[in-house]
Amino acid sequence: MSWDAVGAIGEVLGAIAVFVTLAYLALQIRQTRTDLRRSIRQARGEALRQILLAEMGNERLLAARKSANAALGGSSGGFTRELEVRAGLCREDAQVVANFEIANWSYRLQIIPEIAELSPSERRAFENHIAASYGYTPVGRLFYETFVKPGGFPKETIEYLESVISRRAEEDD
Repeated sequence: MSWDAVGAIGEVLGAIAVFVTLAYLALQIRQTRTDLRRSIRQARGEALRQILLAEMGNERLLAARKSANAALGGSSGGFTRELEVRAGLCREDAQVVANFEIANWSYRLQIIPEIAELSPSERRAFENHIAASYGYTPVGRLFYETFVKPGGFPKETIEYLESVISRRAEEDD
């Protein structure tokens, strides 16, 4: 075997190594981008939950909002208004309940796109909680009907929720 043949083999192996390295880097970049998006979504959801939960526990803020709403003639909408009308809650109590439900929803909204990554037992617990919240409890069902379904969320998310709720209802029958 001549040195030219050895050199040619070396060049081919080098080209293959470069190709494999580039393919590996492309996969790493894709995974990093996916992880970054997930992290950003999670941070946004966590920030919203923290804001809503902080508001629920701040009597001064609730009183200030009540005064401001009264002075500005503000009215509740959607879920909050339905709580006022159907459950007879005052606006502030309805807002506290709404904030709690929205905080829970923002958590669930972060999990649903990553549902395949949960273990079977984690997924079952998550789906049981969804079914219990939106399928069985009147407040949760009202929230689902007046906030989640008309909220412009991805069609796949609503379809997933509907399937979980109906599947659990069938299992209970």
